[in-house]
Amino acid sequence: MPWSKIGGPAHSLAIIANRLAALTPDKQAVYMRDPSSGQWQQIGGPAASLVGGAWDLYATSPGSGDLWRYDGSTWTMGKFKEAIKAEERAIRLEPNNARAHFSLALAYLRLGNKDAALKQYSLLKTMNGNWARQLYQNLYSDKLLEAEKK
Repeated sequence: MPWSKIGGPAHSLAIIANRLAALTPDKQAVYMRDPSSGQWQQIGGPAASLVGGAWDLYATSPGSGDLWRYDGSTWTMGKFKEAIKAEERAIRLEPNNARAHFSLALAYLRLGNKDAALKQYSLLKTMNGNWARQLYQNLYSDKLLEAEKK
């Protein structure tokens, strides 16, 4: 059989490096799958969404929409400069990596650099419409940009 069951239901999945992360259907927990053992381990609590970057995993907080970065042992908020460097490195290696452009735009957005986030949005529109739509939703649901939507 070409398919093997590796877990139960998930709201969404994200790939980072060689690992798979999953958000539970009720969005109350984030799990990471160990590729060698196949075991799932809870790495976080509630999240509204997940995005996997080349080397990083990001989650948006339900309610506030704050962006969090998983550092391998805990979720940390505010390491956006490091995230930008990682995503820029990923884009240099794979210029058409839509997920990396999306993650880069989110990091720019959280640092208040709307112009850089919009540049990534323009690139995403030509690469991947789904990622572009998700970024658009983040751009205009973000509290920093809400006033400009009106």
